[in-house]
Amino acid sequence: MKKQFLLISSALISVLSFTNAQIDGSKVSLYLPFDGNISDLSGKNVVVNPSTNAAATGTVTYEEGKFGQCGVFALSPIVTTNIDFVSDKDYTICTWLNMAVLPSVTNAGQTWLQQKDVTTPATSTGRILLEALKGNYYGSNGNNVRLDHKVDQIPVILEINKWYHVAIIQNATENKKSLYVDGVFIKDTVMLGTVADASNNGQLVIGGAKAESGNAVIKSGSRMDDLLITREALSAETIKTIMTNGVASALATGIRTNKGVKPAGCFYSSNLLTVTLGQAENLSKVELFSVTGQRVMNDVMSGANCSFHISLNKGIYLMKVSGSKTQSTVKFAVN
Repeated sequence: MKKQFLLISSALISVLSFTNAQIDGSKVSLYLPFDGNISDLSGKNVVVNPSTNAAATGTVTYEEGKFGQCGVFALSPIVTTNIDFVSDKDYTICTWLNMAVLPSVTNAGQTWLQQKDVTTPATSTGRILLEALKGNYYGSNGNNVRLDHKVDQIPVILEINKWYHVAIIQNATENKKSLYVDGVFIKDTVMLGTVADASNNGQLVIGGAKAESGNAVIKSGSRMDDLLITREALSAETIKTIMTNGVASALATGIRTNKGVKPAGCFYSSNLLTVTLGQAENLSKVELFSVTGQRVMNDVMSGANCSFHISLNKGIYLMKVSGSKTQSTVKFAVN
């Protein structure tokens, strides 16, 4: 079932506190929940389109995934435009993956995420950021540094039709990259060394190699869900939170709650935001913020139910309602 809106409500004490949030929304480069489409919900105006390569004969479809729906790939790579991602800076890439066929059966590694080559400001090769290798294990070759799912140099063989949460974390300050699978730390390695083409700001291909064709394109209906790319090195605790609760939930964690106060609810459709309070109260202050923290609405309510005309772009929003009786937030996503 396609989820048009994600609603999460939390009643708050009189002073709303959002310190210790798990993810800095201003640093999110791409968020694809794959709930019936390939729309980016980062709020950064990233456009994701199907590949126009003649070999990309498939179309991304959707079925039940880990959080809502997932994207099903079969010769159907998709390509970003306008993404803000640089390969030699801090970043975290995390997602759920489910292989419908082993790479050993396709006789080729299966590339889930690769950056395009660029020629400006300098020539730089696009590395494979996330893949299932021909030896049937997950790994990364970002900046020409391998980081694979191995224990004591022995590959951990993946199972078909099984979900795995895979996270690649790069910490530029500490000059290291780390791999987590299913929330468990696997290993880390030196990040850059002396690689000449370390820095790359190219666009990303998802579900295929940078050429958008060839044997490495994802085949046979393998699945991806809840893809997050952010320009910060997330902590192990945050990775576990994302794995357990989903990206959208992690974007608004760290809120102190008071179960004695009733929360607000909301519904958005056709440029109309309808807000419902848990109890009647006049002149409650209503504020709406984008995931980056920008306030896009500031108004007041008259009574327990009000509607506001507002045009919202695709993305995640946080609504705060403040009154003498009701202090609450509601988070929702516009798809």
